[in-house]
Amino acid sequence: MVRIVLVLIALIVLPLSPLGAASVVDKWTPFAPEGDVFQVKLPGTPVKKTRKKWLPIGTVTSTVFKVELPNDTFGLSITDLPGMTFAFRSRDKIVEQTAEGFIEDAGAQLTHEKKSELGGLPAKELAYNIPANKKHEARRGVSRMLIDDKRLYIFYAEVSPAVTPEQIKAYFDSVRIKPAQEGS
Repeated sequence: MVRIVLVLIALIVLPLSPLGAASVVDKWTPFAPEGDVFQVKLPGTPVKKTRKKWLPIGTVTSTVFKVELPNDTFGLSITDLPGMTFAFRSRDKIVEQTAEGFIEDAGAQLTHEKKSELGGLPAKELAYNIPANKKHEARRGVSRMLIDDKRLYIFYAEVSPAVTPEQIKAYFDSVRIKPAQEGS
């Protein structure tokens, strides 16, 4: 049951694939949402989508901010998790299962995973390949995810070969997360 709930959470935050030809990321601007829970540099103005889904453990609210260039996507998701989420699983296990669902639902092939950092906090990093289809050319993806208190963060870049590893690294290095106050 908990795995099903976590897969549903991953479905809520799964990024959508853009259409079109390769793009070059050359202009980055700082972005912080209302409430300043984080700051990140993005290659454009993000589109915001908020989704709420009722699950047996409570209502899951997810907010996605995404910049879609012709063939590259830079995005992030913030999901406020109900307290019952942690009743049966540790935060590490929830992140692990969310990562599995994220890769599976994207139809991607995981190439590696490792411990990393996001905004100065410990995170899980995934690297994956997304096969070409009718909508876009083959791309590579990198995501970093963590839970801070009751909030799941997923930052991701799904890009064409035109985007350099240095640009992807700069995206993740620009993340600043305002730590939650435990129990808030």
